[in-house]
Amino acid sequence: MLFDSHVHTKFSADSEMLAQEALKSAEQIGLGLVFTEHLDLESSPVDFTFDPVAYWQEYASLRWR
Repeated sequence: MLFDSHVHTKFSADSEMLAQEALKSAEQIGLGLVFTEHLDLESSPVDFTFDPVAYWQEYASLRWR
């Protein structure tokens, strides 16, 4: 399987993509995804905070689909 190993979702300051939608689209074309959330301090709002608890609560069920 081919993977896109640089995908950001709404948990990154520069994306609004929903993981569920990305996974559905990728599955249709046989592509695996690796989510790589990040904070770019130079271009992100100062008040952006990554919440790892919320991230894993929302995305734990999406792992290894």
